[in-house]
Amino acid sequence: FGCETAIAVASLATELIQGKTAAEAMEMKPEELSGELGPLPPMKIHCAELVQGALRDALSPESQALGQAESPSKPDGLAPTLRDSLNEGQAKSGSINIQFLDE
Repeated sequence: FGCETAIAVASLATELIQGKTAAEAMEMKPEELSGELGPLPPMKIHCAELVQGALRDALSPESQALGQAESPSKPDGLAPTLRDSLNEGQAKSGSINIQFLDE
């Protein structure tokens, strides 16, 4: 949810992080995340900063560790979450590259 600019920056960010490691994605600056949209007006710069913060929160090791510590056990039959899948891949290889499947 959010205004049109925040949604546009978030959508663009999903394309820009493809093929990057979590660390590379977390290093992206707001200007990079909104680059193809052109310069944002001063009252919309926070939209790119919001997306940057959300990426960092979602991908940071501290966030993943915190989520694991606080997450209740899942009832049987539920599919794994995105965080579960990312953590499983990281445990196997040591790093994660963000990839999207073509539809």
